[in-house]
Amino acid sequence: MDMAPYWQHLDAEIAVTPMPQDYANWRVDILCNDCNKPSRVQFHILALKCSHCRSYNTRRIKLEENQAVLDAHLTETAIQRDRTESAPSERHDDAVQ
Repeated sequence: MDMAPYWQHLDAEIAVTPMPQDYANWRVDILCNDCNKPSRVQFHILALKCSHCRSYNTRRIKLEENQAVLDAHLTETAIQRDRTESAPSERHDDAVQ
């Protein structure tokens, strides 16, 4: 199956979705599932592209720096989401008891 059109779509999406400055210098080690070669690439939340065969069929194997910061951020985001989803709705009844 030719994945080139899909990879081009991801290239375009990444180009118009810059990472925040806090993540601009993050590099990650990846392993490509297509060519089975490791690469160190710029971190992006959308996808990680193999520097050998240019595939996005990759998996992250190591974040160079700030792993603890990323893990803490993801955990806090999940906690906030859970709180928001499980919070009782604020309802104000004006009915006289």
